[in-house]
Amino acid sequence: QAILAQAIVARSGIDVHCPSRRAMGTNVSVCSGSRKGYDVSFAPYPSDGALAVSGLRSEKLKCAADGRKVVVLVACGSFSPPTSFHLRLMEDARDALIEQGYHVAGGFLSPVHHKYGKKSLVPMCHRVNMVGLALQDSDWLQVDPWECAQADYTVTAQVLLGRFQEAIQAFLPGARAMLTCGGDLLESFTAFDKNGNPVWSPEDQEAILGKCGVVCMKREGTDLEKVINSDKLLTQHKDNIVVFSPSVQNNVSSTLVREMLQKGKSLKYLVHEEVLQYILANDLASFEAWGGKGVAQSRGA
Repeated sequence: QAILAQAIVARSGIDVHCPSRRAMGTNVSVCSGSRKGYDVSFAPYPSDGALAVSGLRSEKLKCAADGRKVVVLVACGSFSPPTSFHLRLMEDARDALIEQGYHVAGGFLSPVHHKYGKKSLVPMCHRVNMVGLALQDSDWLQVDPWECAQADYTVTAQVLLGRFQEAIQAFLPGARAMLTCGGDLLESFTAFDKNGNPVWSPEDQEAILGKCGVVCMKREGTDLEKVINSDKLLTQHKDNIVVFSPSVQNNVSSTLVREMLQKGKSLKYLVHEEVLQYILANDLASFEAWGGKGVAQSRGA
């Protein structure tokens, strides 16, 4: 029996208030909705059809009260499945920004819509559920199902601006949503497809780099400083790009996890325990998208 709790089909927006309080020795305001603290339970969705557009969850957001630049980190991706690497990427990115004087108010992982077309995507509800369950014990990260609740795929720039930046600035004026990624994604800003067209439109690059910003993890074999300095647009917005080194070497990719799963090997500590139990309980190994032979559908009912 799949471990699916009764889904919250209608999830309304949250009225945000920021009562000032002293925390961890500094003046910090906690932006909270109906609940405070980080022990925020997640109710899994039973199907893709149950995914609904809702207000941005604010239970874990914390506002700076000391004049620092405020950012909220956003990672967009497949998360099929989410791994320890995805979670460490967010933690290392936050540490890097704090070291540079930023206040990181919170962070979100946003699973991509199935119409993005990547072959390894299991149904959206499963990917949203795995991320949501993995982040229940985080004191600052949450899943956002907005992308998957849309009728079609949404480009990353629109996700950052139309979803996160707009919502965040409504109650954190001046705050920015920063795209959090690996070096390969930043490098792709300068890439062209087989037809000679830019992989990223100039308009989307300008929106992401100029209005939001990027915090990017260095990738072995890629000289990100050279990538930035050799591109006019990246150089122009260099002050909005934060590059950091990973605290530990971690090659735990979703591809590796899927391959190990099909070989019957242990996934312990490669994914969050909640994710591991969800994978097993919902027999995600049977999906063709993950190399199985049982379920051919690419999305939930």
